[in-house]
Amino acid sequence: MNTELLLSEPELHRVLRVCNDFLMAQPSLAESRIVCYKWLVRAFEQRFGYRFHPSRLHQLANLGYLSPEDTARGGHRRYYKLRSPEMTAIVLNNLRQRLVHVVNEAAVQWCRGFPEQYRSGELMNFPALRETLLANRGVINSGISENDKPLARYFEELESKEKQELVEETLRIHRGYSPPSSSDP
Repeated sequence: MNTELLLSEPELHRVLRVCNDFLMAQPSLAESRIVCYKWLVRAFEQRFGYRFHPSRLHQLANLGYLSPEDTARGGHRRYYKLRSPEMTAIVLNNLRQRLVHVVNEAAVQWCRGFPEQYRSGELMNFPALRETLLANRGVINSGISENDKPLARYFEELESKEKQELVEETLRIHRGYSPPSSSDP
């Protein structure tokens, strides 16, 4: 399973996430869970606001994440199932954790630019940090290792909602911050 290609092509990663989520939500046994493009495209479009090309499923099969299934149901649909659901879940979780690590390293780097009193406890300027992380590639790229540079580029290519989720997760980890609820003024 090639995880580096998932980093270089965020859309491929998104398709795999939606495919995994869709298949894991099915009530049938893991061995009998299948998916086709028509079923996935709706969920993908709701989540990301656009449709992906059906060839992305074939690419995931070539990378070892999906395996083509019998198309005896008729029609022109191509059915797939996860080759290894456990391994796919591990890869997706590891990729997310690596992304959170990169964002957290950027947060630490950003904090170093402030006097000590602003780096501790409640004085931390989390809204400014959130906006800086979401908007500034330089902050993400500074203070991380060369091995993480592809992750920083990947972060920049994510949709704004995905970036927001990662930044919020990072800020929750970083000094126990939890964002205000949407009902707060």
